Amino acid sequence: MKGATPEQIVAETFGFTKRAFSPFSLEHNPAAIEALRQEHLRNNPRNYLEMLEANEHRPAIGDRLGEIRCPTLIVVGEHDARTPVAMSEDLNKAITTSFLKIVPNCGHFYSYEQPERVCEVMTTFLEAFGAGRTERVGAR
Repeated sequence: MKGATPEQIVAETFGFTKRAFSPFSLEHNPAAIEALRQEHLRNNPRNYLEMLEANEHRPAIGDRLGEIRCPTLIVVGEHDARTPVAMSEDLNKAITTSFLKIVPNCGHFYSYEQPERVCEVMTTFLEAFGAGRTERVGAR
């Protein structure tokens, strides 16, 4: 894909991306799909290709997840085929300080499919752990 235009790269990869949406969104939320397609078109083609390459070669860190000690929010779409709910459940078990939220009727791109619901989930999590406080969390 070197030398390809943004349109060519999106055309080549977007079918895979589109399949990452939930069946509900594919049928009822074409605006979310188009918003992501437009974002892909705005990407620098070289950076986009490097991101795809990095995703394929990222290191495994599963054996270190238990080292995470801070509150961690894990969000997954109910119909996420790329990072399935079962994978998120495994993360939740491995990170003892984590909280798992499954967003209904969403696939991998839950922030496009149900942005209001995702903001609500994140805001609730952040408020529970003092987001916006001026003192240092854990300070004595």
